[in-house]
Amino acid sequence: MTQMTGGSGLTRTAGSGSLAGMVRLRIVLFLGWLVAWLPGPVCAQGEGDVAERLIRRLSPELRRIEQRLGEIGREMESLPEVREEPWGSRFGHRSGDLPSGTSPDWVQLDLGDRRKVDMVALMPVNLAYLGEARAGYGFPKRFRVEISNHPDMRDAVVVVDRSASDVPNPGQYPLVFEFGPVAGRHLRFTSLKHDSSKGKYFWALEELIVMSGNLMAGAGSNVTESSRMVLVPQWAPARIVDAQSTLGMPVDVTTPSPTIGYLSASLKDMASGGRLLPPGLWKWCAVDLQKPEVIEQVNLLPLESDAYEVVGGRGFPRIARVQLADESDFGEVVWENRMSEFVLGYPPGCPFSVAVPKVKARYVRVLVGRMWGRDDAGVFGLAELQVCGSNRNLALNKPVFVKDETDKPPEAGWAPAALVDGYSSRHRLIEWPEYLRLMDRRGRLEKEKTALEHRREAKLKLGKEILAGIAVSAGVLVVAAWIWGMVRHRVLRRREVERLRQQIARDLHDDIGSNLGGIVLLSEIGSEHSPDEESRSDFLAIRKAAEDASLSMRDIVWLIQRERVGLKDFVTRMRQSVRVILNHPEVSLEVEPAEFRDRPLGLLFRRHVFLAFKEALNNVRKHAQTREAAVKLEILPDRLRFTVRDHGVGFDPGKVGGSGHGLNNLKRRASRVAGDLRIDSAPGKGTEVVFEAPFSK
Repeated sequence: MTQMTGGSGLTRTAGSGSLAGMVRLRIVLFLGWLVAWLPGPVCAQGEGDVAERLIRRLSPELRRIEQRLGEIGREMESLPEVREEPWGSRFGHRSGDLPSGTSPDWVQLDLGDRRKVDMVALMPVNLAYLGEARAGYGFPKRFRVEISNHPDMRDAVVVVDRSASDVPNPGQYPLVFEFGPVAGRHLRFTSLKHDSSKGKYFWALEELIVMSGNLMAGAGSNVTESSRMVLVPQWAPARIVDAQSTLGMPVDVTTPSPTIGYLSASLKDMASGGRLLPPGLWKWCAVDLQKPEVIEQVNLLPLESDAYEVVGGRGFPRIARVQLADESDFGEVVWENRMSEFVLGYPPGCPFSVAVPKVKARYVRVLVGRMWGRDDAGVFGLAELQVCGSNRNLALNKPVFVKDETDKPPEAGWAPAALVDGYSSRHRLIEWPEYLRLMDRRGRLEKEKTALEHRREAKLKLGKEILAGIAVSAGVLVVAAWIWGMVRHRVLRRREVERLRQQIARDLHDDIGSNLGGIVLLSEIGSEHSPDEESRSDFLAIRKAAEDASLSMRDIVWLIQRERVGLKDFVTRMRQSVRVILNHPEVSLEVEPAEFRDRPLGLLFRRHVFLAFKEALNNVRKHAQTREAAVKLEILPDRLRFTVRDHGVGFDPGKVGGSGHGLNNLKRRASRVAGDLRIDSAPGKGTEVVFEAPFSK
């Protein structure tokens, strides 16, 4: 026979004359009140909940933590951020697979000539966006940096030595090291203790930044290495000095740019879209330094604009030449660098540096012979053109002349003069050392913030647990007082157990905070020493009631104590209940599907579904005359369904009535969560209980 209903609940009602029934009834009434009361003052969420306000009032340390978090948040608003993932799948340099975790492995830069180096920054590889890796991928645990005049490093000076202990992984921010200037041509970075993955040892860096004053001395330098992984475009030794990193532009994020940059006129049809232009159609821009200067580096800063023509960095030249001359017509070029083609496109958020061997010239020109195309047109544009020498930008605010320019109005932010105004397309430009210090500072603040947030959450959690413990202890006190009175009443009626009952009363009176586990132990002793069957039976009933109350108390504390209970925790608790209640080695909870997405569950849902599940298991234990059962949990997209099927004696739902086998309670619980209940049973054919409820409840 099948009975279907929208009700819920599963508690059998004992007669009022039964001692065990009285104990169970009073404990259930109290625990029901406890469940209704605790979520408000103790487990409420949000900034204004009573518990958190009380914890803050009582904890000076928590107030100091939150004050410091506020200070960090305000400071971080003025600091730059790194990009969340590498530019165009360019990861950096990765060593080969190394024979051990401590076999030294190095990479060496040839700076071109003897330079005074005063800062080194190590930029970690950030692969956290892939999901399977992390920020700071392969960052070396111990390392050393040396500078020498010779490639064999025979007269090397150690400028950074982190070989004594493991260096914490910096995550996505650079580690910056400053020191007194050390002159040399060759710089070697040696990893002394490496990261590992799947039994393989290696190390990796996105960028090795070498500063000589304000000049990025290592950009574009020749690289040699003791081992390497070459996996183009992701990994290659040259990636470590290409200046293309998640650091982006060296800017002051608190000062927005009034301009976007320079943009040429578009070139259509046959001469555009990436084709090599005839010499007469090459685009160019040039800056007049107004007097001959010694030039050490030229930086080309790409546009960062959402303008249709250049979005995604399309304005950056595909093939170009950087030329130096003493005359404005560039009739005689004193030095020239021919930039090779960027096959994958140039990252729009990183500067491109061209090293110059200290050539003296007055005019600097960027000559573009091939452009990135958009539809049927190509354009050339830059946010800034920097000419570096004597530790400063020689081109700042100097005259600019160009072949042609866009017809967009100047008020839109486009102008040749924007090439030398000291701004990127977004913010004011600053020197690299200052920018690296800001990035290093942000990295340190991020770590401090994370540590403080963990401490804050731990403090709040501990405080809420203490408040919940106080409330639960009060409940245990009330339950203990009820049971103490009942036990004392029986002691007066049975003189032969007077001493034992007096001992129980004294223990409960003296240790008013004793838990229900102590009551279980005392009732077990009584059942063993009582001289008649009736006394032993009563003590066994008290023990069972206390054990049930203890289990119920633990389950209810679990339901109410945690602010957030997810579906996976809920399923784990259901598994434990199957083992505890049925206690059969071959009975376990079958979950379908085995792998499922975690999701938060409300208190109302957890309370009624979990207690209905326990009631269904208790019915098997108490009524089915068997503990063999099939227990299945189905997790559907919008609801949860459990099925408890036994092969016991069964019953006739029509004859048992609503109170039999806890049917009224099952119906009530189903109705409280807008769920459904189905019971299939017949004498001699076992019983199947199917209970389902939507997650929204």
